[in-house]
Amino acid sequence: MRHAIDYILTVLVYAFISVLFVLTAIRCKPENTIESAGQTRSTGCRLVSRTMTHTSSTSPYSQNSNWTYNANVAPAQYSNPSAVGQYPSRVDFNYDTAGYLTKTTQVRVYSGITGFFSDTLITEYEYAKGKLVRQVVKDRLFNQSGIISYEYNQSGELTKIVDRSDGDTKIYVFAAGKLIDYVTLYYGSTAEVHPYELNDGRIVREYARDRQYYSNYQYDEQGRPTKIEWVGGSRVTQYYTYSYTDGKAYFEAIPLPKGWPTVSRKTFVYEELSPRSPVTPIGLPMSWARYATSRPGSTDLFKNIVKEYTHVKNNQGYPVRSEYTTSVHAWSGETISTPSRITETYLYEGCP
Repeated sequence: MRHAIDYILTVLVYAFISVLFVLTAIRCKPENTIESAGQTRSTGCRLVSRTMTHTSSTSPYSQNSNWTYNANVAPAQYSNPSAVGQYPSRVDFNYDTAGYLTKTTQVRVYSGITGFFSDTLITEYEYAKGKLVRQVVKDRLFNQSGIISYEYNQSGELTKIVDRSDGDTKIYVFAAGKLIDYVTLYYGSTAEVHPYELNDGRIVREYARDRQYYSNYQYDEQGRPTKIEWVGGSRVTQYYTYSYTDGKAYFEAIPLPKGWPTVSRKTFVYEELSPRSPVTPIGLPMSWARYATSRPGSTDLFKNIVKEYTHVKNNQGYPVRSEYTTSVHAWSGETISTPSRITETYLYEGCP
């Protein structure tokens, strides 16, 4: 389980542009879209670039991501020339004449023993009655394919997602726009596993596969996670705390494809094909802290890692510059590493 807020935000954007994530609970249309002549057109800010600079005495780096849009203001291409590994370096989006996304072609670059090599991942999309009903994922490098299907009721509300894209089968069940059940059937098994305990569509407890370990989630009145506990051996082994400020996350400025279930970012964050981390912040993070045991066998917890954020926002509440520092502390409170600093800058188009 991964719970760092900065990691959550980074993963969510890459998941979207990969067009491989599982969409979930329907709430309402995004604020920045309207239906016009059968096309979904953006009427608000659209993200065009994100630059991340990591200041470190040992391994500084910089990374730049770019988005372009077509005449219907739908994503046309994503590029990240410096991406290596699981993240794509380029994604091309193809649409039919009615404006529905029909195919994405994703190129990923890997570092191997003999140098760099690339993998092409193609995803094709099918629709019925104007709604996304099927994704077929084809990985040319590994000669693999998978299918994700979507089901709706007579009112057009999303009721089920069945994900058979990576060996395991994952089933998400919805009612009235909220997740009410999540089932996993591990590869080669017919036994249903229910790893989540849910309350009002939110995950309050998440079990590991052996169910001997689990995580507890606490939220504020706006549904934002404020504390996550890891429990093992009948005791809390570590926990995380979060605080927020008002604003919009930058990834909300990437328009969703026409006909896709509207994402409820109050419930999930998406990593590749499934919600690996089951919470996502509403607004912008201000702080994140990890509390861990001071020594093996000890039950005492201390503040081990701290991240502190600052944001500069535009008139629509999107960040144009975000900065956070990370510091690591010993159980005595002494800082044991030089704080690292990451700065992210964002450019938008179409803002009122």
